[in-house]
Amino acid sequence: MPCDGLSWARIEYVLLPVFVSAWQIECCGEPFAVDQVVRWQLLFTEAGRWHSEPTEHEVTLTGQAEPFEWEFVEHDRTDVRLRVGAAVLYWSAPEELVGAVTVTGTVQEDHHAGVPEDFPATTGRVRRIRVESRYFTEDPPRSREWVYAGPCASYRDVSTSPTRFDDLTVTRDGVRRRSETGVLVDLEVGD
Repeated sequence: MPCDGLSWARIEYVLLPVFVSAWQIECCGEPFAVDQVVRWQLLFTEAGRWHSEPTEHEVTLTGQAEPFEWEFVEHDRTDVRLRVGAAVLYWSAPEELVGAVTVTGTVQEDHHAGVPEDFPATTGRVRRIRVESRYFTEDPPRSREWVYAGPCASYRDVSTSPTRFDDLTVTRDGVRRRSETGVLVDLEVGD
């Protein structure tokens, strides 16, 4: 106990790297700034489910898994509410999971039907915002179908999220281009 006779509560924090995609922000997202408190619905995706995710997006989480039912469940997947401290994440898991889990994957903010509409939002404080840029390649050539050219990304720090994102460059051969794809946010969630 401190000298003044007061007891101190121990506060635990989780720092989550949360990706907010450019199209979600440009469509109807609200701008946010460093040190601002936000309330977001969070989507967790296990590592390896989708290819070409930058390693900066990945996080290993230890929490509690609770299955629940959502009418839009994917075929051969199970809806899971993943609780990590005060953070609550929706996960379309590859199998039914209950109880303590440690998982590696990515976290995204989602407000366009990737998370059940009535799913609990997580409140956190924005600690860092980085605009992400990635290279794309046309596959097949001359198809106008652009796909990630690999998992590498570059980042630049900003104090406020942009509301619009840019196509930055096209290589001389016209086969690759670099575009801003969204923001990577360090979100601090406390108990």
